[in-house]
Amino acid sequence: MFLERLKNFLMRGFAVDLGTANTLIYARGRGVVLNEPTAIASNKFAGEIIAIGRDAISMLGREPRDTVVHRPLKDGTIADQDIAEQMLRCFFRRAGIKKKGKLFLQVVVGLPSSATEIDRRAVREAARRTGISKVHIVEEGLAAAIGAGVPVDSPNATMVVDIGGGTTDITVVGSSSIIISKSLKVAGDEMNEAIINYVHKHHEVLLSERIAELVKLELGAAFHPKKKKPMQVIGKKITDGAPKEILLTNEEVFEALDKTLQTLVNGVRSVIEQVQPQVISDIYRNGIVLTGGGALLSGLDARLKSEVGISVSCAANPLEAVVLGAGHMLDNAEMLYRFRIQEEAPDWEVLQIRDYDYAN
Repeated sequence: MFLERLKNFLMRGFAVDLGTANTLIYARGRGVVLNEPTAIASNKFAGEIIAIGRDAISMLGREPRDTVVHRPLKDGTIADQDIAEQMLRCFFRRAGIKKKGKLFLQVVVGLPSSATEIDRRAVREAARRTGISKVHIVEEGLAAAIGAGVPVDSPNATMVVDIGGGTTDITVVGSSSIIISKSLKVAGDEMNEAIINYVHKHHEVLLSERIAELVKLELGAAFHPKKKKPMQVIGKKITDGAPKEILLTNEEVFEALDKTLQTLVNGVRSVIEQVQPQVISDIYRNGIVLTGGGALLSGLDARLKSEVGISVSCAANPLEAVVLGAGHMLDNAEMLYRFRIQEEAPDWEVLQIRDYDYAN
């Protein structure tokens, strides 16, 4: 009876894709239960939480004078520990963790391959302080591969390129292991910044982050467009601060993004150059799989194929690939314990029973 109860305890848990731009949470038996921008708004004087997620990000650039909007992650890792803990506590509550009875809860969190031990410790501490008993860290690239349906247990290698908000993880997987991985600080946020810089230089207008994101989604392309497409946007003149409406085209946005995209392509090429001939042969046959929000950029798959000479496809559900892969590991204890990144302290030292419950 005790072992059965312990098994039930261990089966209750969550998987988290703690991204620079968005946070997703998967709950066992319920699937993805939360998908929100990684943001929190608070009163700058009292510290009181005003909004989280979409409500917080909608305030970005238009905050009241007593409010500050925090984006506590940078380049895929925690940049503000206290704010990240507050945000996670709110997100976990929304995902169904409530203070009610005693229950062992575990969470699987995906982090970029470039994350250091300090980065991983920050995530573990942030999660534990919200009431989580056990925190497993896995590499985002591997989780993305599993979530995209890549047969990671196959001896044949496959490359997965996960393009998030703060980082791009390039991972080659095969034989239930990571053959090689590389993390680039080139992703969605840098694309937005490239658009802002372009408009600043060529139109002498300052755009907000949110407007730049909308421009990227509407006009962004990895190839020079064959047909011109315009979009009207409003920004702030850098000369006198007055509002100004300008007409941006997809040709201009391509020009703005081209250098950033070439850096991403070069990163993929550098990983290909480092692997063994047999692995190259596998990747050529199996192709490259794109995941993450950046995978949705128009023409990115075609550009990669033209530059590296390997077929490229987008995952069926690129935005949720990491959290679905982490959730799959949560459901498969053998896989989880094989792929998790070991922490310094042994399990028995960190296991704690908290007064939290899982809300059905």
